[in-house]
Amino acid sequence: MSVERIKKTIIADAEKEAKNIIASAREEVDERLEKGRREIEDDAERRFEAEKKELSRDAERKVMQKRSGHNLELLRKRNEILQSVFERAERHLKEMDDESYRRMLGGWFSQIPEDVPGRLLCSNDDVRRVEPLVEEVNKDRGADAELALAGDDSVESGLVFKAEGFEVDLTVKTKLNELRETLTPEVARMVFPENVKI
Repeated sequence: MSVERIKKTIIADAEKEAKNIIASAREEVDERLEKGRREIEDDAERRFEAEKKELSRDAERKVMQKRSGHNLELLRKRNEILQSVFERAERHLKEMDDESYRRMLGGWFSQIPEDVPGRLLCSNDDVRRVEPLVEEVNKDRGADAELALAGDDSVESGLVFKAEGFEVDLTVKTKLNELRETLTPEVARMVFPENVKI
């Protein structure tokens, strides 16, 4: 074999080997590029999802804050309206004619023990209005269980029964407060339509 042929064979083998090395290197580079591309896409997807969740949480927080503010304002307005309703009711009860006023107070006398004597306190302005009622009630009570009426300006409207060891508050304000507790849900339903939620 001539030197020239050996040289050509070596060069051919070297070229073949070089092509194999280049192909292998290209394959490795392509794999690394693909792996790098997938890692970058995965990282970008993770960041996107994290950012999306954070934006969603921020939006939800803002909506909740707005809703909370709206609900507080609605509750404040509702309470203002209810307060106004009960203030009007209190004024109406205080301005009742004498007969109606006595009938209303008479209905509350069932809370005063029949066999216990005591003092009935009312506003000084109401003594004249309430006297006929107390006289009527005393007719049915024993002499040892009579009620004594006295004016007391600390009582605005209605009565306070004081006996030894206890008292019964029958003032208009207290009665309205009791009514308010039981009637607020019903009045709220009347004042606010079903579609107004807080």
